[in-house]
Amino acid sequence: LTNAMAPPAADLYTAVEVASLQSSPDELVLPCQETYQGLSRKVLLSLRWAVETPGVVFSFLLKTDDDAFVCTSAVLGWLHRWQAR
Repeated sequence: LTNAMAPPAADLYTAVEVASLQSSPDELVLPCQETYQGLSRKVLLSLRWAVETPGVVFSFLLKTDDDAFVCTSAVLGWLHRWQAR
């Protein structure tokens, strides 16, 4: 994820507005600062984009960090067992 610099008080962009800022389909440009204080806003905007963007369809959504290791097969197994309950 890439962040566009914007004042912290800026209104949340809609999914359409965020999509119009994209420079490539693999990049999500968000109106927030790349700071520790802006982290919550960055996560909120990312999740908002995921649920509001037409054509983005998923059964599960996993938010993780670039310095974390995720055993996806174990997570998917757990999610499928949880969903079947």
